[in-house]
Amino acid sequence: MLLTAGLGIAHDEKAQRAHVRALARAGASVLVIELSGRAYHTMPEALVDEAARLAFPLVGLGGELPFVEVSAQVHGSLLNQRMQELTAYERLNETFMRLLLAGRDHVAFTQALADEIARPVILEDSSRRIVAYSSGTEVSDAEISGWDLHSRVLHSGDVLGGRPSHRRCCPRSTARTANAAPGRPRPVWPARAGPS
Repeated sequence: MLLTAGLGIAHDEKAQRAHVRALARAGASVLVIELSGRAYHTMPEALVDEAARLAFPLVGLGGELPFVEVSAQVHGSLLNQRMQELTAYERLNETFMRLLLAGRDHVAFTQALADEIARPVILEDSSRRIVAYSSGTEVSDAEISGWDLHSRVLHSGDVLGGRPSHRRCCPRSTARTANAAPGRPRPVWPARAGPS
């Protein structure tokens, strides 16, 4: 998120459009401009048009904005989010370590992950065959019925950075393993009520 008074944004249309394009290319999520009169009283049309063309979020805030206060709130929010992620990671790590020390199978690990993320989890072997499936829903159960097509055909050319990318066409969580037992494992359907 780029928060600015607009002082660094040029006043000619061509440069304003280029500014929005550069921010979008750089991966900014939103441009927030203070419309207090220091640089602009109203949002320049070129910025609005270019942002709309690129579907890039553009926000104008009336009056002066205390950047220090906003920065502190954003910083606090980011730290809180990071702390939640680390806490969840530690919790899952402890759960996995307990399961490992207890000699539990892959189904228990799949169920533990599904419980943590509150989503169905599918574990595949290196041939993209289902080894375990946990916390299924009606929707995921329906998708499982056509998993051969989904996994082998739809993902055959879905590669980012040399590795398969499931985020581009799979909104659900999918766990994969490259070292699952060889052969043709049967899908394991654990009970939905809790870990096996």
